[in-house]
Amino acid sequence: MPLNPKQIKILQTALRAVGLRKPGKAGEAQYRFYLSQFSDSKGRKITSCKQLTNVQLDEILATCVELGWHNTAKATVSRPARISQAMIIGIAELAGDLGWNHGQLSGMVSRMTQGRKTDPSELTTSEGIKVIEALKAMLKRINPAVTANNLSDIQMELSF
Repeated sequence: MPLNPKQIKILQTALRAVGLRKPGKAGEAQYRFYLSQFSDSKGRKITSCKQLTNVQLDEILATCVELGWHNTAKATVSRPARISQAMIIGIAELAGDLGWNHGQLSGMVSRMTQGRKTDPSELTTSEGIKVIEALKAMLKRINPAVTANNLSDIQMELSF
């Protein structure tokens, strides 16, 4: 499988960092010579980084690491972090303060996630924050005397 643009960018950055790809004709010749050490599935010498496979990319990047390069690109997260137990409890307490049952809370979660999720435990952290902020805003509209900004403050004000 050919490399994607992100992989090509990382490869080019690594090669420049270790001096295997320099500007000018001499640098280009050195780069092409380095690529010609690899061959495609039909045995032809590779002339462009777009022809490299993922295995060949790994070999080149390993060489670059041995020569002192390290990848400073931010790692990508494959899936968003799940909501914490404390946030789930906070959502449940805020819903309880509003007098909501589980069905009403599920309906709100469904609305906030465009129908993708119904249970607060299925939310990502960012979705959980949005739900908590919405519940806090609702609670402040129902009880304008609540001036707190976080869950602990709201609980303290409502307990008096």
